[in-house]
Amino acid sequence: MKRGILLSILALGLFSCGDNTLKVAVIMPMENFDLPYGMDAKNGLNLAILDIAPENVEFQYFDTEGKSEFFLKYYEEAAKNGAELVIGPLLSSEVKIEDLVNLIEKYKVPLLSPAITNDDYLHASDLFFSVAAPNSVIAANLAFLLSKFRDKNAGIDGIEEVILVQNPDNPYSVNITELEKKALKSYGIKVVGISEFNGSRQDLIDDLREKFSGTLQNSNSAIIINLYADNLNDLLLDIRNELNYKGVLAGPDSWDVVEPTSTKIPGINIYVAFFFPTENDSTKAFTKRYMEHYKKVPSSFSALAYDAIKVLNEALKKSKVYTSEEIARRLKFVSTMGLTGEIDFGGDNILEDKSVVSILYTGREKRFIRRTTVSAAVIK
Repeated sequence: MKRGILLSILALGLFSCGDNTLKVAVIMPMENFDLPYGMDAKNGLNLAILDIAPENVEFQYFDTEGKSEFFLKYYEEAAKNGAELVIGPLLSSEVKIEDLVNLIEKYKVPLLSPAITNDDYLHASDLFFSVAAPNSVIAANLAFLLSKFRDKNAGIDGIEEVILVQNPDNPYSVNITELEKKALKSYGIKVVGISEFNGSRQDLIDDLREKFSGTLQNSNSAIIINLYADNLNDLLLDIRNELNYKGVLAGPDSWDVVEPTSTKIPGINIYVAFFFPTENDSTKAFTKRYMEHYKKVPSSFSALAYDAIKVLNEALKKSKVYTSEEIARRLKFVSTMGLTGEIDFGGDNILEDKSVVSILYTGREKRFIRRTTVSAAVIK
């Protein structure tokens, strides 16, 4: 595995030489390593570099394999070698927040993450930026969506109570579960309890049956599944078939990594994400171009990575000098429309209210419902 691969100036014909060249280090997982989102993000980033990257920016890639020690090593190496901006990491699980803050305070090189959603990371340093909405906004949007949901054909008059499913060993899952509890309460929806998923579908089914039999019989209920699960299709089918569940199955952006299969998931299954391939003309054009290059449908990670380059591009339009201090200052005032909706930092490093898409999901298809902006203030 080659790491620290310099994206060739000659090969892409994009960059100009000279003192006014900006060095950007891309530090994130880029091969599979059971982390397919890394490949998706790298593909989106590469396409953005071809399409919209400024001509006087030099990108250097470092593959972390999703390991914290590699991210920390490459950040320090890039900072010492003159990088003025780091793109990465992708997920908060890739590096501890205290280690990240220590490096930022030492080297003052700002970070632009395509996809980190953990609120604590976003508030840890004014030099940390993310293109993605924080978990608080994701949770608020999902609670809002459920509070408005009605479906006469399914016999659902409104969501009255919710069961939350989390992986206790996954910080993202635990974090967003707690935020959803607060958001659902603010919308008057009762959380009846939490079921823990330890990797066994059967254990989860047994736990749901034992603890929540009354709620499972209520069609005006929802089960929110806060999981990145390789077998999510099978898990949804088990809940539908073994428990005969007629309510809503819902999830946050983690469902976006699930590819449709030939298996149809009965009932109403919805999730929130950042990107949908056929939402509008821009997303359709991006999806067409992405599929021409990579022979697959782009995910939210692909679109968020593409938008990271768009954010950088906007910041550089008004930058007279390429220093970390100047780039960070300009990033705080970026306001642009990306593939993932409006991106507006509003004068600091925290996104203003960020929109997400709501998607109806079955094993056969994903269908866009709406793009919604809900203030994170509803959970405070």
